[in-house]
Amino acid sequence: MKRMPAYVSHADERMKELKDVKEATHYLNACATIAFEDNDADAILMGIYNVARAQGLTRIAKRAKLHRETLSRMLSKSGNPQWDSLFKLLKALNVKTIFQMTQLKHAA
Repeated sequence: MKRMPAYVSHADERMKELKDVKEATHYLNACATIAFEDNDADAILMGIYNVARAQGLTRIAKRAKLHRETLSRMLSKSGNPQWDSLFKLLKALNVKTIFQMTQLKHAA
């Protein structure tokens, strides 16, 4: 009897991809772009949460000196992380932020 291949969900595949630094970087940049273009802070928080999950929430929480539950709560849809906690998390993820200015559009 031939075995069926194991089912791998899209979410599981995404988590596997986000373990790779280059993939995680592209993903976070895409989330940040969406967040700024759509004025949707949840998009970047979701992206950070997914990368943290892929890297191991418990390990990242320890590196950030935050409780795992606090980390999960602050990155949830109802979360509202404080800047100092967010910076600790980004540092624990080895995320380097770069700002790029664009031309201001003048009203006609």
